[in-house]
Amino acid sequence: MDHTKEMTTEFQAAIWGEADGINHELSDLTTLVGAQIMSGTEAGDADATGDVINQEYKILGGLVDHSKGVYNGGLFKGGKWILEDMSIQVKGGIGNDFIGLGSGILAEGDSELVLDGVKIHCEGAARTPIVAKDHAKILVKNAHLSARDGDLEADYVGTVAPDKMKSTPWMLGINGNARATNLMGNTVATYFNSTIEAEKWGALSTDDNISVALWAVNCSVAITGGKKSDEEIFKNASQGCFEFYDETFEHDFPEGEWQSTNKPSGYGTYSIGNTNVVIAGSTIIVPDYIAVVANGPAGLKLTTSNAIDMADTYKYLDIVHELKAKKTVAISQRFGVMYHSGAGFGVTTIEKGSIMYTGKTTFLVKGCGTIINVDASNIFSGNGVVLQVMDNDDAGINLENLETTTDYVENHAKAQATETSTNAGSHVEIGGVFSTFSNMTLNGDIYNASGWEESKAITELAGMGDYDNEVGGGASKVTDLSVVLDNVKYSGVISTSESFHHQPVISHIDYSQIGDVTNVVRTPENAAIVVELKNGTTWTVTGTGYITGLMVDETSSIGDAKVYVNGQETSIVPGEFYKGIIRIEGLGESIADIYQDPKQVLSGSDDI
Repeated sequence: MDHTKEMTTEFQAAIWGEADGINHELSDLTTLVGAQIMSGTEAGDADATGDVINQEYKILGGLVDHSKGVYNGGLFKGGKWILEDMSIQVKGGIGNDFIGLGSGILAEGDSELVLDGVKIHCEGAARTPIVAKDHAKILVKNAHLSARDGDLEADYVGTVAPDKMKSTPWMLGINGNARATNLMGNTVATYFNSTIEAEKWGALSTDDNISVALWAVNCSVAITGGKKSDEEIFKNASQGCFEFYDETFEHDFPEGEWQSTNKPSGYGTYSIGNTNVVIAGSTIIVPDYIAVVANGPAGLKLTTSNAIDMADTYKYLDIVHELKAKKTVAISQRFGVMYHSGAGFGVTTIEKGSIMYTGKTTFLVKGCGTIINVDASNIFSGNGVVLQVMDNDDAGINLENLETTTDYVENHAKAQATETSTNAGSHVEIGGVFSTFSNMTLNGDIYNASGWEESKAITELAGMGDYDNEVGGGASKVTDLSVVLDNVKYSGVISTSESFHHQPVISHIDYSQIGDVTNVVRTPENAAIVVELKNGTTWTVTGTGYITGLMVDETSSIGDAKVYVNGQETSIVPGEFYKGIIRIEGLGESIADIYQDPKQVLSGSDDI
């Protein structure tokens, strides 16, 4: 549904662009100071009647500075537009970033925009520097986008209703009310050599989409509220210290339980539905999540910005002459990538020397399936957990009004499994979690704590987007886990477990407790873990764990660990598949992490 058409009379913009140029009746050009506006008709092609088509319009320089009313800096409903060296500042009031009300730039319909050297700053709840929807296409290069939280109405209550939602849903474990970008519908966007920042909530966001493609190439992406200096962050990361944010920061937020807080919070990117997000040669610095991946086929890739690999990037020819190959460095005070909702099938790829520093768990999977492929990359987990599968701790919503007032209540089933009896299987069905780590050194534990929560109904809401939108409170299924270690030097425990939050009841006030769990190793209760070692993999087992399937090829080994299959000590024969309740005991020492200096990697002095 095109909400914008319903709300046209509510939109006010300094620049109102359409397929045939600026709509002077709907534009407030008095707000645009010092710009040169060019029709660009000379560059257009003529159709059979002689009318110019595919014309390109340019706006060079200029300042839009508006702090009264919920203005858009630029609203584009069609046509091809180039904006160069502009500065847009809009603040005050409360916008709506599902329809783009109050955004710095709104691109909709079949608009095509190039924003070169543009600076956009928005301040206020749901006021977003760039919103794109429908079939819009945008290239943002050499730009600086920033968003700062604002004040919500005194009677605001958290909600996921698109016409009312002005802050991030707290069940994500974050807080904030202004994100830096939002791509919806079938939009395509490339951010190149640009800085994208939000004080809280999120930097590179997608939402309510059908099929979105997002590239961030050689960019700096950050949540700024409470962020330490880059110099201090890089120094800490290079020393294995995961202190990247201060506990609080200065911002005079009003009192109120749904208002933004002065605590750091937010994610780097959010990939939802049929979305593909590629982060290439970029640095991400965040307090909570490097990325969130949600609902079905959503994809994520962290990779280098090698020119050959970037050839499919939107507007590739516009950036290739400036493109320098760099690695991606992703830094999070807490988690790496969090997955929630949907049946799975989305693919996460971490490759080509990408580096992830996370204070807590690197990959956090909640009650859903997904595919995770990590190759020739560096993973550093501050809490020693590389991969955690757990039940969904989303508290859900009030289905009558879509408000997010429900608390999460941890409620576990009683353990029934023994050393020889379990409901867990020995293979992983489609819809499970399939993880592969290859050509790397890996240190940290892997847990599957799925299947302990009582089953909750899954509800689908009509009109909430054309993607898989399961939203039932804590909707969760038993999720099996496959772990393939391919040419890996690995140390850690792989095991089924039971995970516990730090408090059994979590309300929106305690949003940061969501996803933060500890593990107790358990015999397999409901969920499976199947492990395969191949191509020279060595596994140094550092404790006791349980899995349900194991295969080790003739080139790989589990070191000095003892293996028990259904209670019987067993010598592993290469190539044979073992199934049942498999207890693996080891006393090996963890591999010492050799932390890399992000500054050196980003400078390009570390070989790609």
